[in-house]
Order: sequence, then C-alpha cells, then structure tokens
Amino acid sequence: MKKNNKVSITLASMMLFTSLVLAGSIQISAFSDESPLEFEIIDLEDIPEIMLEYFTDEEIDNIMEGVSAVETYSEFHDHMDDQRSNLLQRNYGGSFIDENNELNVLFTNLDFIELVLDEWEDIEFSEAIFPHSVLEQTLNEVSELMILGNFDITTASISEIDNHVEIEVLGLSENKMADITNLLTNPNTVVFSESQGEDTPVTTMRGGQRITFSSGGSCSVGFRARRGNTRGFITAGHCTTTTNVGVNFNGSRIGTLTHRRFSGNADAAFVALNSGVTVENQGQGSSTRYGSANSNVIVTGMPTIMFGFQSGAVWSTVRTASTSITMSGVTLTNQFRLRNNSIAGDSGGLIIGFQNDVTPFAIGITVSSNASLGAGATRANNALSAVGATN
Repeated sequence: MKKNNKVSITLASMMLFTSLVLAGSIQISAFSDESPLEFEIIDLEDIPEIMLEYFTDEEIDNIMEGVSAVETYSEFHDHMDDQRSNLLQRNYGGSFIDENNELNVLFTNLDFIELVLDEWEDIEFSEAIFPHSVLEQTLNEVSELMILGNFDITTASISEIDNHVEIEVLGLSENKMADITNLLTNPNTVVFSESQGEDTPVTTMRGGQRITFSSGGSCSVGFRARRGNTRGFITAGHCTTTTNVGVNFNGSRIGTLTHRRFSGNADAAFVALNSGVTVENQGQGSSTRYGSANSNVIVTGMPTIMFGFQSGAVWSTVRTASTSITMSGVTLTNQFRLRNNSIAGDSGGLIIGFQNDVTPFAIGITVSSNASLGAGATRANNALSAVGATN
C-alpha cells in the first residue's frame, strides 16, 4: 500500500490551519458570509479505516498496539492511585512503551514485582535502580541550575528506559560535571553528555497555514481555546516578544495576541479572535469531535501525530515525557519530546496523542527543534494555564 507523506487538507478557498484534527473537520468563517474560510481535515467515524488513506498497514498496526499499551499504562496508574500504597510509590521506577509496543513498568524491589506479575499479564516488569520520585527530584534540581544559567546545561531529561537523568552540557568537562553533581542530592542518578547546542525556535513559516504578526514574524495556529467568553486559539509564546499584537491571515486582521508566556513550564500564547471568525473542532456534516486538550497522560513511547504545515502529518512517539530545555537563552521546564524532529514552520502546531480506544486528544504544541534529540513540546495543560485559558 502506498503511503502519503503528508495529510492533504482541502480548503474551500485557501489553506489556513496547522492542526491535525483526527475527529472531523475544522470550519473557520471569517470576514463575511460571502467568503468563508472552510476546510476539511479528517472525518473519523472509523479511525482505522480513515488511517488507511495516510499510513501503511504496518504503521496502523503499530499505532493500534501502542494505543493499547497507553490504555494499560493509564489503568495501571489508576490502580496504583486507588491502592494508595506507600510501598508502590516508594518502589515505582517509571514506565515506557518499548519498540514492540509493550508496556514496561519498573520497580526497585523485585520481590514486590513478583506480587503483581499475575495480576497484570500485559505488562513487562523489570528492576529499576532508582525510584521515579528520586529522578523527578534530580530533574527539578537540574532545572533550577539551568534557570540560573551558570552551568551551560542545554537540556535535562528523565530517561524512563535507562532509569536515570540525562544532562547535556556545552563544553563538557570534569570540572563542569563536578560543579553540577556537587549541588545535587542524588548525583549518582545523572549521566552527562556533550551538548550539540540549544534548542532553536521553529518560527519561519511558509505556506497557506501561516499567521503573521503586526510586530513581525510568523507562526502556526495550534488548538482552540478561550479566556472567559473570548474565543481564540493557542500558539507558541516565542512567536512574539510582546502582547497586544495584531494577528493576520492572508493580509487580513483576524485577531490579537493578548497573552503570552515564554518561561517556566510553557512556551504559549493566546490569540483572541475577532467577531465573525470561528474555529470548530467538529467535522463538517458530523458530530464527531477530537477530545479536548489534555496532557495528564503522557508516557514515553506513547503514539502521537505531530502536525505542521512544513512537516505535514508525522507519525511518531514520545521520546521522553519529562524534560527541561534551553531555547534562546530561556529554560523551559516540564516539557516533553517526540522522536521525530520538527521543521522550521511547525512551531505552534498541534500534537495529537491516542488513548482509550484510539480517541485522539491534544497533548501539546510543538515549540522547538533539536536535530539530535527531536522536537520539543509544551504540554497542553501548561499552555492553557500559562495564558489563563481553557479548552
């Protein structure tokens, strides 16, 4: 079966949007009834059947198997929360979905693992050296050092697969490693490597799904959102340096970037739409909708699709669910990465994750590019919170 490299988007008059909406179409009516901006993305009454148009049979099988593993992950963590066992929490070392789409769960106590093997036959249990809570503490401490900016750390991530924290440093040396580890509570949890450089913003746009700003520059539209009664959408915060900036499409003003944050745990901005411009995540002629933005469940190996006007629809998986990155001298914490990289023009584009019988939902937006590590992304929940918006 031949695979299309990109998901084509049919527009009534022109291309506009940069989101992958796996639940129907998006309709944008702007300016007047005589000139609607209307386009269809994907109608998903039957997701596997629709996927046949864009992916090979083997890729579809991988997606479906990965989705099943995500559901098992969610059920297992709900079970741990229900048990509220200190023993569970103290021994939990992390989770990841491997290349065979099998869920792996790590514990630091093998005797304890034996107690749960029979109950969870779909999970591959193995031994961890460090509890995940300790790795989280280390990542938080390293992130604080990144914010201080004195240690040339460009990225730090929890590797659930290798059960340690990976730190990349510019000009790595024994002295720099010693300076960093001396400030950590658990220095034996980290592994260092030479950095290939900071993440770079993905803001150079080409093509029909481009929005431009009155202050200069351009970015992509992300997922829809609202602040109170004000309708709008989320894009990347690094697209501009200020707020109250006019947002244009095809030379016409469609809204205003009113709120932004490019720090802490979010690279996000809110664009308030003008009257007469609407964005719907509903398929034309169908009541099907993709799930609202939700990044509560992001696990290493999770099936995803990143959508950008340059990259098109890119099938990928989560490389790491917890990472801190440095971009343009700013440290962003609690981000995640995809295994694929993004291309200039994808910034602000929607990332879709799959869970619960392949129900698609927005887990975040693409914010950066890194040739060796993959695309960096801000979690949808953090993006909304950063600009005081809801979905």
